Amino acid sequence: MIRELTESFDPKKVFHRKEQIKVIDAVFKNFNKFGMGSNLLIQGVTGSGKTTVTSKIIRDNTPEKDNNILFISGADTKTTFKTLRALFDLNYSTIEKLISGGIKFLKEHPKILVIDEVNKIRDQDNLFDNLNTIYRVTQCPIIIITNKRTIIDNMPEDARLTLFFDKVEFPSYNAMEIKDIIEDRLKEIKSIKFPKNAFLKVYAYAGRQGSARVALQIIIKCILANNYTEKYIDGVAKNLEKEDWKTFINGLTQSEKRFLDSLLNISEKKQFFRHSDLTLNLKDLSPSRISQLVTAFEDYGILVTEYRNLGRGNGRYRTMRFVSQEIRSQLEGVLYP
Repeated sequence: MIRELTESFDPKKVFHRKEQIKVIDAVFKNFNKFGMGSNLLIQGVTGSGKTTVTSKIIRDNTPEKDNNILFISGADTKTTFKTLRALFDLNYSTIEKLISGGIKFLKEHPKILVIDEVNKIRDQDNLFDNLNTIYRVTQCPIIIITNKRTIIDNMPEDARLTLFFDKVEFPSYNAMEIKDIIEDRLKEIKSIKFPKNAFLKVYAYAGRQGSARVALQIIIKCILANNYTEKYIDGVAKNLEKEDWKTFINGLTQSEKRFLDSLLNISEKKQFFRHSDLTLNLKDLSPSRISQLVTAFEDYGILVTEYRNLGRGNGRYRTMRFVSQEIRSQLEGVLYP
């Protein structure tokens, strides 16, 4: 009855992603026409439409009798070995045989390789080294999808320079864009009468998160519970947010978790802190690595950097702080349950 509100639903129309569709669609058109295409990195926050858009383009560009796509999700495979084995549908026992078998298959049957949720694959260095080897020999286009904005920064240099991913950014949705998406999906569900005030509450909350997925999940919960009160929506939203933070932290690397731990410890004593405060707490990390982590956590929407004035003659210096005390508290509650 409410499959139209699930993430797996294939909408007839995709809203507010015209530029992204144009870039991604060109890879498939060029591959179908010339047998080649650019490598793409599709990135954006969870719920920004990355998988929905890519899946629709795949369906629109895939001939029924000649499927030219190999698709896999890192959320299902977790490791490079399992990813390549599932991608090529091979049952070899070593990574070397998988790569050799995959290359042989792609030479005979060229395909576009699509890996969703690549950030869920634990040994990413191995993955990109192996994709680099495969691409050098086959020149088959590779598309990776992720909500982790620093994935290229952490990629082995040779793989980064050879694969040379073009970036496709999926910005967060605002409340009005989410409204368009949800209303379109509800058109066919005539039996559901969702109160207007409840809709406004859901759109406002999901707009702050920038996620259509959040709006869909809250609406489904309300329908199943037949409860559209503000109190119920607030409770569902808070639970979803907590689960999202758990998923976020579980997906961090060990160095990112240590960095976050350091941020929380420093911020107990200082609201604003400097790069030097981090280097004192993370002595085994280079200043450039710490700068990368600062940028990563800015992109995650956790940190904000700004310049503070020391007064006449002393100039200005760069400081960092958590975006809000609420975010800091949520992270602390999940990291130290």
